[in-house]
Amino acid sequence: SSSVGASCGEHTDYGCWTILAQDSTPGALEVRRSDGTWTVAEPMPGAFVVNLGDMLSVWTRRRFAATPHRVRQTRADRYRTSVAYFFEPNFDAIIHPLESVGTDEAPLFDASFMGSTKPLDRAMQGGGLVYGEHLFAKVSSNFELLD
Repeated sequence: SSSVGASCGEHTDYGCWTILAQDSTPGALEVRRSDGTWTVAEPMPGAFVVNLGDMLSVWTRRRFAATPHRVRQTRADRYRTSVAYFFEPNFDAIIHPLESVGTDEAPLFDASFMGSTKPLDRAMQGGGLVYGEHLFAKVSSNFELLD
């Protein structure tokens, strides 16, 4: 489908996972495949989209990688509307890879795009992060803070 403009640029969700109910706007939600190409996640009546988030990537050592996605405005006469439920840790939660997930296991998905932050990089190296530290780093890099 043709694009009228970007609505929300390429990103991964910050928390554990997101459950999304989409309206019927065709071609708006695009998901990045592991080979780097994009595919449209067309709305399906009665269905939800589930995006994996950055914290699930940390816990599973990227075995389950965050879902890179973007939204395009495909119609000039209306905007896409969706309702999202973001499941996230507490702001002060300390997140680190789970010991039960072996370090020798290969990730199931290419993790070349993470929308990385310094706290996320540290956690992926086996350290930990405070969720609020990652959240603030992502938000401040994705949005311009105004005076």
